[in-house]
Amino acid sequence: MTSSTARHAALALLATGCLLSSPAPASPAPNGEEAKPQATAGRFELAALPDAPFWETEDEPEQAILAIPSFIAPHLDKSVAFGERARRNGLARAELEAATIRRGFTAPTDRPYAATERAVGVRLGQNPLSLETSLVSGTGTWEGKDTRLNWALRRRGGAESNGLRWGWGTGGGVGMSGSTSQNASASLGYSHSLFDMVTLTSEIALASSYAFASHAQPDASLTPQVQIVTDLSSTLSTPWKTVLDVKLNRQLPLTGGDPQSNASAMLRLQFRP
Repeated sequence: MTSSTARHAALALLATGCLLSSPAPASPAPNGEEAKPQATAGRFELAALPDAPFWETEDEPEQAILAIPSFIAPHLDKSVAFGERARRNGLARAELEAATIRRGFTAPTDRPYAATERAVGVRLGQNPLSLETSLVSGTGTWEGKDTRLNWALRRRGGAESNGLRWGWGTGGGVGMSGSTSQNASASLGYSHSLFDMVTLTSEIALASSYAFASHAQPDASLTPQVQIVTDLSSTLSTPWKTVLDVKLNRQLPLTGGDPQSNASAMLRLQFRP
């Protein structure tokens, strides 16, 4: 009795296994087309594999370079890709622009030598904050009594945008002969567009300086200024951008002295491809 029961159970399990392992019956196809067998869940589809390696993704160009294993390309430079990914994720450090200062150096001529201030140095940062250090010679001869080390920290107002503009600066100098000086300045102005191509800027600046020497007096001046910038090429379809910059100011000494009026005009040409 027990053996027949076990035999019936074994036959039932065998029949169940055959039914599960057999392919699913093909469903009738519409319009008389040939029916296609359905894929079983246990079958692995090779079509699901990617055609390209995992490091050749096109989502982010820098990610494709960083994903290449080092043992495949040991000499691949990934520094640019690392910087681009950091910039994209907001983790990159701000770029610091640097420029050289070279003033008073001209090509040699046959004319007699004239005393000209010369300076060499470096400027870190452009707008709005910059730090300058330079070695200056008042007469250009680089003698010890006439050479000094200057420094300046400035915050410039935005020159491209309309509205309120303000800036400040401080600096000083140490002469090779031991003399020192200090200066400071501040400016406040307003810029607005008169027309589509004309911008008017009115500004007032206060500047002061002091030399650390016996019987020295501080020097201060107040300078109102008007600036008109005109884009002459705004209505022309040319590769050259032409800008006319006109400045008018009057320097008013606060510690005694005669006022001075100054005017300048500059025509700038900039190639824009």
